[in-house]
Amino acid sequence: MALSRRTFLQMAAGMTAGTLLLPVFPEGSLLDELLLPPASAQPSKNNHVQDHVQEPESQPAFHTGDIIAHTSRSTQSPFIQLATDSPYTHMGMIVERKGGLYVIEAVEPVKYTTLNAWIARGVDKRFTVKRLHQPLSGREGHTIAGVVREAEQHLGKHYDRLFKPTDKRMYCSELVAKAYERGAGIHLGEWKTVDDVIGGEKAALQTIPSIRREIQRRWGTYPGDMKVITPKSIMGSPLLDLVYSTIEAKLK
Repeated sequence: MALSRRTFLQMAAGMTAGTLLLPVFPEGSLLDELLLPPASAQPSKNNHVQDHVQEPESQPAFHTGDIIAHTSRSTQSPFIQLATDSPYTHMGMIVERKGGLYVIEAVEPVKYTTLNAWIARGVDKRFTVKRLHQPLSGREGHTIAGVVREAEQHLGKHYDRLFKPTDKRMYCSELVAKAYERGAGIHLGEWKTVDDVIGGEKAALQTIPSIRREIQRRWGTYPGDMKVITPKSIMGSPLLDLVYSTIEAKLK
């Protein structure tokens, strides 16, 4: 179940300042779990592709370029839900290759994962798929193949644990956004500052001692002016149509 920002802060308001409000993780690092990529299967012999798993049945046909998102089962997920006020904490892009469906995603490292394995990592295997409302026709040189090639430029790169907008490392929604921006000139979602993403809850969040300490440890100072792109922003783009969802149906 998604943990809403309001619910979390209501819980926090009832606790004393000395109470640890967030779970304790190995080695005591809270933000390590928040910033690490979602849990994945064991690495395959090919560092960029996870081992093949039979693909799911009884779902609509998915196409190359479709965007898929879910709530990760990793312990980072509640933090991302809290920051973005959304159930979507991880995403990737579906690609048909080698006779099957895969998801290109920014984990550690950026790689291809079979669709079935990707779905299995989500809470209750629930996920949402969306697709461009206006298909790319090849006019102006823009094709889905070009979007995929743009995403593949980042295969093997490390996961960006600090969510910086550079190309040196990649995080999940950044990979999808840049693939469409550069491969097709399409802007899905909106790059916003961390302050804008968090909105009016900034002060309340920073009163939580564990969050405040880890912000200091990672960034030194709160990165309020840093621009990020979130799964919530991309999945809410008016340029996308809903193809399939077991998440959004649950929210209604």
